[in-house]
Amino acid sequence: MTRKKFSEWVLGISDGSVGEINYQDIKVQIPDHIASIVDYIYPSLLDDMHEPSFFQDRAILTPKNSIVEEINEYVMSLIPGYRTTYLSCDSPLSSNSMVNRPDDVHTPEFFNTITASGIPNHKIKLKVGVPIMLMRNLDPTAGL
Repeated sequence: MTRKKFSEWVLGISDGSVGEINYQDIKVQIPDHIASIVDYIYPSLLDDMHEPSFFQDRAILTPKNSIVEEINEYVMSLIPGYRTTYLSCDSPLSSNSMVNRPDDVHTPEFFNTITASGIPNHKIKLKVGVPIMLMRNLDPTAGL
């Protein structure tokens, strides 16, 4: 997608000529050209990914976390190396004083299905050397 076409597409979203309004949501067709978006925003990704300013000066904004996951999967597939999947450890807070309550619906399996803004997903896939973005300042003394 050229810069001009992308600009026209974004302007079309803002003026209502692109998308469909259904009184609750505005449905917009996102181009299926994830590869071209990534190539445009991150040219020479493999050559420049170890430069700190390379990712600081660029961003891909998406309306949904599911699209972020698609883009992350695509970018991860470009980078050589072995991918490791890490899982969260969730458990409900329960009290023994409530023995007569019905079965708790807040099981670890339920927690692992939650995907919400501000909450890390249950699975995170990483490769050595791939930059990540922390959601909050965890430990400034350690550089996190």
